Amino acid sequence: MQTSARRNEARILGHGPFSLAHRKRRRGPVFGAIRDPKHVAAAQRLAGAPNLTGNTAVEQNVRPRRGALVLCPVVESEPRILSDGSVDPRDLVMAFAFVAPPSTAQGDRHLVRFRAIDSTRAEAAIIDRDDVRS
Repeated sequence: MQTSARRNEARILGHGPFSLAHRKRRRGPVFGAIRDPKHVAAAQRLAGAPNLTGNTAVEQNVRPRRGALVLCPVVESEPRILSDGSVDPRDLVMAFAFVAPPSTAQGDRHLVRFRAIDSTRAEAAIIDRDDVRS
């Protein structure tokens, strides 16, 4: 969680509260950088980066072959906070940063590829929280 006097907090689908990051789309539908350097450094250390040190909570979770995923709840404007303290999901984008463990490095080969668009539905996102797929 971020600590700031300007921090916005809200519950997300019954969980939390979580700090909400504010970002604007800079290039059409694309956000600018989402990752906060202090969060990325902790994720890199969890994934085994030897030149970094973390706090006690980070250090006790460093393991060989461990990666890290940082999830960032992002809002583009002032979010609508519902009566129960939850953010309206329509106002929320979940961004992430992924750090693979060093043991997975294999030259120029891509370890993980992410696909954000289903080419058969060019105008639709692949993952819709109401879309149930097997």
